[in-house]
Amino acid sequence: MAQQSVLAIDEGTTSSRALLLSNAGEIIASGTAPVPIHHPRSGWVQQAAMEIRNATAQAVAACLNAAACARQLPEQLLNK
Repeated sequence: MAQQSVLAIDEGTTSSRALLLSNAGEIIASGTAPVPIHHPRSGWVQQAAMEIRNATAQAVAACLNAAACARQLPEQLLNK
């Protein structure tokens, strides 16, 4: 039977984080990527939606690459 797992994403102000967890809650792999912060004026803070999306994609890719290197990816992902 294929290994079941959960991919969790934590979107923070300064970084995106991804964790691949086993059904038992053990961390299989993780990945992070920075989220750019812009200060267009004094006292202002802005973030661009596409930069957040790109950071999330980078964190997920880093997590899945780490899992693949450790040969811990579920069969469904390995066979695609």
